[in-house]
Amino acid sequence: ITITFGTGEITGICVKDQICVGSACSQGDFISSLDETSQPFASFTFDGVLGLALPSMAQSKEFSMMSRMQSGSSLKKSLFSVFLSDSNEETSEVTFGAVKQEHM
Repeated sequence: ITITFGTGEITGICVKDQICVGSACSQGDFISSLDETSQPFASFTFDGVLGLALPSMAQSKEFSMMSRMQSGSSLKKSLFSVFLSDSNEETSEVTFGAVKQEHM
């Protein structure tokens, strides 16, 4: 399977496994990377693709982690939030099931 991301692409295999983010777990599918272009992937450690798309945009329900987590009641709310730090004083983070008010 090859997936294109704006400036690069990855090639990998579809893997089914238990996927956990903190204590929220779900059985699901993801793409494990076998090869990726140097740009932009040389800039960071990269293992594969975990789908965070809306269910209507996902390849199938099995590829939508948010759908699986919602149906399994693993999250407080069916959402994720992203905080991107603009300094070395704070760490960027992704939060599943909530919005951290301290980052607003």
